[in-house]
Amino acid sequence: MPALLRNILLLAMCLTTLSILPLPTLPLRAEDMISVSDPHVQARVEGMRDASKALNRLNQMIAGRHRFDPRSARQDRKILIAAMGNIPRRFQRYKYDTATRAKPRIWSNWNDFRARARAARASARSLNANSLNRLRQTAPAVVRTCLDCHQRYRRPP
Repeated sequence: MPALLRNILLLAMCLTTLSILPLPTLPLRAEDMISVSDPHVQARVEGMRDASKALNRLNQMIAGRHRFDPRSARQDRKILIAAMGNIPRRFQRYKYDTATRAKPRIWSNWNDFRARARAARASARSLNANSLNRLRQTAPAVVRTCLDCHQRYRRPP
């Protein structure tokens, strides 16, 4: 058998073998790889991750990368309201974990932090997900309140 034909057959066998083996799926984002040991911190991380995913889905609709779906947009609005409403409760106790990005100044400036969480929830409530135009008008306020708090109380990745 000629060498070229043998190499082609060998390559085809390798590719076939690889295609039937289950390969592990890797997380696409760095925050998906975070290992948190404290359950309170884990709840905070999950709540923020849920809010981030909801906001990203809304942003996809706003940018026209996904078709606007009022039902999905309203569901994401509910997720944001719930996540923002849970912030004070989730952060109430000072819990440190090496994986957390929360700055300790949250607990030394608790009243300011809680006020920012209330502002975030109010902006999430004011989000209008009934039409694309209204969503485009009201979403920037949500993003601003999130970024405002994160700039002060969250370490960069």
